Amino acid sequence: SSSSSSSSNNNSSMGKKNGGNRKGGDAGITLGIPICSCLLVSLPSNPSVVRPYTPISSRHQRDSFDLLIKQYPGGEMTGSRYFKNLKRGQCMVFRQVPKNVKELYPFGNPRTIIMLAAGTGITPMYQALQRLFGKDESENSESGGGEDIDRNNIASDTKVILIYGSRTRRDIYLRKELADMQNRFPDRLTVVYALSDDRRGARSARGNELMVDGKIDKSVIALTCQEEIFRKGGGGVDGGTRDRDNGNRDCKVWVCGPPSFYNDLCGPREDDGMPAGCALRELGFGAKDVVKF
Repeated sequence: SSSSSSSSNNNSSMGKKNGGNRKGGDAGITLGIPICSCLLVSLPSNPSVVRPYTPISSRHQRDSFDLLIKQYPGGEMTGSRYFKNLKRGQCMVFRQVPKNVKELYPFGNPRTIIMLAAGTGITPMYQALQRLFGKDESENSESGGGEDIDRNNIASDTKVILIYGSRTRRDIYLRKELADMQNRFPDRLTVVYALSDDRRGARSARGNELMVDGKIDKSVIALTCQEEIFRKGGGGVDGGTRDRDNGNRDCKVWVCGPPSFYNDLCGPREDDGMPAGCALRELGFGAKDVVKF
């Protein structure tokens, strides 16, 4: 499929892209990809330049989809060479391979999902949050629209704790959208911002937001997710009664961010295991409890 142009600002852009699956009559086309999953984007002029991007628009959005794109000066994809100067009518190439599909809704119906994200690592988390808490989901459910689904297989009770790491308040992506979700589902969605370079950030929280100073590490996770970590049989320390290797369906942890983020929290992204010394292992989580996006 091909795309139209992407709007942009100094740090990121959310452009509407054409393409997807037609769902009946003239109702329009939806993207039609599994949730959660990303797309591989390549340049028509240079297919060897490939980057993954996770759509952040509602699955009900028709005839376009939205991407959150951070611009890196000089980058092959986002710098001066292409995305920055993309004009309406120019094309991008999108494709998806099985490896791009991660956790599928309803995500195993865990009692709690702990989402750990840094920077643009928020995008797969937000895609899942759209499916769980998006306005379009409520509207389609009430009107009887949307896909045909098994009503017994809905993550309607799953709670989410999102811990989102950014350098400063200005570096938080999708803050307004996350606040809107939290306001609609205050009993099921908790959003915590960890600001590594903004020591006054904790005093700037709005509404239901929580803010802590410092990067996401073992102490921040332990402080924020005490109940989930220490719940007997849950995803954490339980006096040895839990089989770490077999995992559990009570609490899952999703991780997405730069390489150092994975290394500190759960080990390298490409490694299925959880090395000794990483934060999540020390908190009692096993490899099968953790999804590396």
